[in-house]
Amino acid sequence: MKKRLAVTLITPLIWLLLLCSSQMRVDAQDTIVPKLILSKTEVDICNNAIDKDFTLSIDIGSISKTDSLIGAEIIVLCKTNKVQMTGYLSLGTLFEQFDNYYRHYEYAKDLTGSGYDTLILYGTNIMTHVSGNMRLVHFTGRLLLDTIDCADFIIESIYLGSEFNRPYISIYPDSTTICLVNRNLPERKISISGIEESYKIDSLDDTLKLDFFVEVANKKNLNNFTFELSVDKELLDNITILDIYSENTLKKINDTSWIVNVNDIDTTTINLTKILTLEAIRNNEEDANVNIRTEIKDINDCSCSMNGDVKNIGIKLPKIVSIAGELDDGILILENNDIIVLKFNDEIINYKAIDLNGLEIKTIERVGERELLLDKTQFASGVYFIKIRTNNKIKHLQTIKLIIN
Repeated sequence: MKKRLAVTLITPLIWLLLLCSSQMRVDAQDTIVPKLILSKTEVDICNNAIDKDFTLSIDIGSISKTDSLIGAEIIVLCKTNKVQMTGYLSLGTLFEQFDNYYRHYEYAKDLTGSGYDTLILYGTNIMTHVSGNMRLVHFTGRLLLDTIDCADFIIESIYLGSEFNRPYISIYPDSTTICLVNRNLPERKISISGIEESYKIDSLDDTLKLDFFVEVANKKNLNNFTFELSVDKELLDNITILDIYSENTLKKINDTSWIVNVNDIDTTTINLTKILTLEAIRNNEEDANVNIRTEIKDINDCSCSMNGDVKNIGIKLPKIVSIAGELDDGILILENNDIIVLKFNDEIINYKAIDLNGLEIKTIERVGERELLLDKTQFASGVYFIKIRTNNKIKHLQTIKLIIN
């Protein structure tokens, strides 16, 4: 009998504990955590100024009449000199249900050196309880940043009135950030290149004039940037740099590298703007392939451009081979890989290429010139006779045997 009574007495206690535990879980789950919600968290540095406008909303979830919300006081901290708050919007929010007479908005600049301005808003409705599934209020503002940076907002405190009967986090419940960014888009990458990916110096008499261009589609705010020009040590063994010149600031670091501070960008042109010129000659007849590299080092922060890829500009130096000297009839024959150069004392009238079957393969007029370049790649393997008519007071015909392997 005692055992049964004990069970009978304990059972209601267990139910009470379970009920309290369940209620505690409901209350914990039902606690309101106010949230800051921005209309945008990023603003592109290349966008128009109007894109820096934003709204900052406070969300406390769905509120019912039984929650007894009759007023609210909000204090939000905003980063000084990075944002400017311009007011608040109540349309379509819980604040719209508060009496106009009992609303107050205040925006105080930082006077204590905390680094934050203070935004204060409160309102009340003494006639009825406020309810609805909508934001508590919207604040309006503008991002003041001009360089890549962020500005943060913090709810310092929120008070929902003495009659509000749901638990909520009132001190520092949330924070958020808005940033000025440079989006990583391919057309914003800046690099330095030549018109061609590679160049060639065929003879010791040729001078290479290589112009370097800044290559970028979007030059907005591109006031200045720095890039490094560097060459292979092998390049200096094969060519001599006669001059490097620019309208921009040029500083030689050592024998193989130069720093160029470009501070005069022509933003009216599309894509390419010339910023540097290099002049060089080859100093030997050996075959070599060398590179000139360009690399962006620094771009002003407010630019829409980004560092692009390191560019390699190739310079080919074909081996120079002379196969003949001055002939009795005034013809100098030089061979440079696939090119045969015929130099005459007299002006050329025309030339013909004839194969062993007597078929005329090619005829070209060269009136007034004294040099003839034959590209061996334009001939099939075989033996050809090149007939050149020159004007040495009287018409004169020279015949040269050409063997293509």
